[in-house]
Amino acid sequence: MMAVRSELQQFIMAMEKKLRKHDADKGESWKDKNWSMKEIRMRIHDEFIEYYDSRNQDELVDVANFVFFLWYHHVMLGQKELWEDEL
Repeated sequence: MMAVRSELQQFIMAMEKKLRKHDADKGESWKDKNWSMKEIRMRIHDEFIEYYDSRNQDELVDVANFVFFLWYHHVMLGQKELWEDEL
């Protein structure tokens, strides 16, 4: 197994900590196949704006988690999406 860079390990742990913080009320709802790829992309945008407006570094973990959700739905679940120019 490949070793994980220490910097990446710290980031992964911050992402996991944030996900676990919401487990009690949201569980693993991020795995819900009913989420559209567009909805996830919009949440990434919103989370980035929250970071931009606040300059709160914790918001970057939220951005990363939503990027992870997008990756999970596209790669692990094989969800496809239609971009506006493909309609």
